[in-house]
Amino acid sequence: MQEILAKRSGLDPEQVRVECEPKTEPLPLARIQWQPPVRTGERSGYILSQCGKWSISKDLSGETVSYTAWRCATQKYDQPTHLGVRNSADEAKLLCEADDEAS
Repeated sequence: MQEILAKRSGLDPEQVRVECEPKTEPLPLARIQWQPPVRTGERSGYILSQCGKWSISKDLSGETVSYTAWRCATQKYDQPTHLGVRNSADEAKLLCEADDEAS
């Protein structure tokens, strides 16, 4: 590298100093962006990711509301993949983010 830079600048290789920048930490991955929630019933509905790869369904069982995280069906995966059930939408979103990091 030093010789190439010296040749291009017209200087002697001894006059050219090459320094490397210290490695920086990788940028954190962007979090998944979500569309607004859609209500399908009094206490049920769903949320889709902006990219369409994940969804979260809000389900009512008796008096308990749960949130189920899914990887949507694609050409690669012809069936939706169940990622898990959580007690809040934010916890279910974390399952989708973990799936994003794993894939």
